[in-house]
Amino acid sequence: MQYTHIVWDWNGTLFDDLEYSLKCINTLLARYGLENLTVSRYHDVFGFPISEYYKRIGFDFDKVPYSALAKEYMDIYIPGSMHCPLRSDAQQTVDRLKENGYVNIVLSASKEGYLLRQAEAAGLKNIYKYYGIDNIHAAGKEDIARKLREDLKDASVLFVGDTVHDKAAATAAGADCIFVGGGHNAAEKLKDHGLVFDSLKQVADWLLK
Repeated sequence: MQYTHIVWDWNGTLFDDLEYSLKCINTLLARYGLENLTVSRYHDVFGFPISEYYKRIGFDFDKVPYSALAKEYMDIYIPGSMHCPLRSDAQQTVDRLKENGYVNIVLSASKEGYLLRQAEAAGLKNIYKYYGIDNIHAAGKEDIARKLREDLKDASVLFVGDTVHDKAAATAAGADCIFVGGGHNAAEKLKDHGLVFDSLKQVADWLLK
């Protein structure tokens, strides 16, 4: 195998929360009299750090600090997120790869406690380890990716994600990165940064070809 470890992004990659996340951010935008986002606009502006994304969609941190907005968003998002499903073929893909000798890891810019609760509620199995962060501010995943690299030492690692930021995280870990469309960035946007697949099943097919 070219790779020994597959590092999966969570939100939008294995976890099907795009539609729900859009609903939640539009709830927050409406609360402050700001224009709602369409899926197309969301795909264009979503990114990390989340604070910069919030600026792009109209929030003024001089009026309401980002820390307060982040808490408001999570208060809206977390309860309902426990009912979001895995993406189509997520469990089957993880299972296939484990059966063929790959080690599956999840790495997310989500607070680790929330990440673990969501994974448990969604019923995801065959994940060796979860890496999350210790706060709700979602500044990015580079630091936790570097920690993963320290843990894995000389392992051959492939990141799989749904946003441009996943490539930055992979680079921080000295790893390769591929993408799956249908998540929080549009496939057309991802194509400028690497190989993009239409489904998780296609990712597994490519790895096992």
